[in-house]
Amino acid sequence: YLTSVLAGTVLAFPGMKNLMRELAKRQAAGTPEMIGDLIQGATSPVGNQVKNCLLGTGSCQDLTPKTYKAPDLLSPSCLQDTCCVWDYISNDLVQMFTSSDGTCNDAARAAVRLGFHDAGAWSKTSGSGGADGSLVLSIDEINRPENNGMQDIRLKAIALLAKYAAWSVGAGDLVQYMHNVATVVCPLGPRVLTLVGRSDSVLSNPEGLLPDTNSPADQLI
Repeated sequence: YLTSVLAGTVLAFPGMKNLMRELAKRQAAGTPEMIGDLIQGATSPVGNQVKNCLLGTGSCQDLTPKTYKAPDLLSPSCLQDTCCVWDYISNDLVQMFTSSDGTCNDAARAAVRLGFHDAGAWSKTSGSGGADGSLVLSIDEINRPENNGMQDIRLKAIALLAKYAAWSVGAGDLVQYMHNVATVVCPLGPRVLTLVGRSDSVLSNPEGLLPDTNSPADQLI
């Protein structure tokens, strides 16, 4: 999957060839492992979709053209439609992440990093952490050295949470949605499926689970 997404990049950046070979080697060596309630098997259509994505037996992308048209944001119909508010947030994010020349900007790149750091501070033995919005909601997690440089995009996320508070938008969902919209705005980015319904946490994620910003590339990957 990752190899096919980045295959074109190898031609433009010859140094990527060895990196792509190493990534493919790591993917082939590992066996996907289910976590959480997926261990006992998916019990819903969404659960099956997530499981198939993780196992590589189903697509993690949605390449169909958009046909959805959201009702008026302030209408009762919008409150009853889960997708409605996210369509408006998407419009805000595309504007936020796009430069005047049509390319993605620093905010988009920071949003990709924000999504990874919020989700990545987790392990099977940590007992807490993961994509729970704590990087936005916690008062001190953003101050860790590995999270330096994301202060501005965190403030943008907080502003969006305030703007759409009446629609019960969660921080964990918003952070991952910002990540996914940013990857589409930037060149070669995959159209990754976005699912909402995460539980938020104001408690900082466990420490020591993310690489330092000065780590070498092989450790960052």
